[in-house]
Amino acid sequence: MHNVLLSIRFILNALILTALISPCTSIANDNERIVVISHQDTNFQVLTQQQVKRIFLGNNKGAASKDNLKPINLPYEHPVRILFSNKAIGLTEARIKAFWAQMKFAGKGNPPIEFDNIEAVIEKVAQSPGYIGYVPLKDVAENAQIKILYML
Repeated sequence: MHNVLLSIRFILNALILTALISPCTSIANDNERIVVISHQDTNFQVLTQQQVKRIFLGNNKGAASKDNLKPINLPYEHPVRILFSNKAIGLTEARIKAFWAQMKFAGKGNPPIEFDNIEAVIEKVAQSPGYIGYVPLKDVAENAQIKILYML
């Protein structure tokens, strides 16, 4: 009987600990969300994942081309870029690098420009209509010059 009570106590403590940790995990995940941002004057209110993919792979024919959105990348192997590439584009960094090598060789386009850090992306997008970038949600302050077009 004593062993059964100890087992029940252990299980209850584990459940309580799990319940206490779960909200923290949820907050961490919200802080790790990535958003695609543009200048407030962009004609789009939202973008689909397919539109984001086309823009960042240089195939923004159709609706996105009206605004001539110019994508901005973070540096190769930046953790936010890796997450964005995997989730929004659906390709690894190596595959995207190979894609752009082929496109450049064929004379069909160049990869998006790269900015050194998240702050530089936010600053460029806020100051320049027509640019589009991705940054962690937690880094997007209440900036009147930026709007969120897509959230991962």
